[in-house]
Amino acid sequence: MPTHRDFRSSSGSSGPKTIKDVEAGAKLDFNIAGAAVRTNISVYKEWYNDIARTVFVILPGTITATGISQNVGTAGVNGLEWDATVKPTDRLTLQLGYALTDAAYNQPTVAGVAPFVFRRFPFLPKNKADITVMYDIVNDDTLGKMTLSGTWNYVGQHYIDGDTPTDPRGVQPGFSLFNARYTWKDIMNSNVDMSLYMDNVLDKLYYMGGVDIYAALGALMGDYGPPRMFGVQLTWHTGPK
Repeated sequence: MPTHRDFRSSSGSSGPKTIKDVEAGAKLDFNIAGAAVRTNISVYKEWYNDIARTVFVILPGTITATGISQNVGTAGVNGLEWDATVKPTDRLTLQLGYALTDAAYNQPTVAGVAPFVFRRFPFLPKNKADITVMYDIVNDDTLGKMTLSGTWNYVGQHYIDGDTPTDPRGVQPGFSLFNARYTWKDIMNSNVDMSLYMDNVLDKLYYMGGVDIYAALGALMGDYGPPRMFGVQLTWHTGPK
């Protein structure tokens, strides 16, 4: 059913915004060829009125850029979220997820705000997906539980600047990340867990965010995501097992 929420900008430079949304979903449990499946799916739609957007401006008489939050009109979001857990065997678990988010500003209706060239929400990819495979090597009361897992994450193309991008280099193309982990829980029937992990296994280079002032000052700055990282985690649980 629709809900109504009011927001106020923390910057003090924009007025109240409102959102109306509607959502429907389902949770299902069933079996496919003997494999247990649990899945969730939801679809939603949001309508924004008087939405605020960050606009970068050059202070008069300087080359200093600053961002201000300004009400620019309306926007719409259509989305779908789905996830599933599948257990083909007692040892093997598959986790799958997908999100579709179609979010865009409508052309501004406020005087003095120029038409948008890029209307999509920044930092928000239209498509995201992930797959995790977990396999229990050992599950023994004396030895503990040993699990190998690998995760593939896909992030679709998106803008990396909170303002309207003016240069194609302000757009992060879609990319994939792979993570791997080995976990040994309750080592030798103790309260200690150990994990060996490697994130961003292929050492993918990608941007997490940035500032696009290329048209004004010829500069385009970006923050890179974490490179390949690996390590060991030890966890000690207090209290009785």
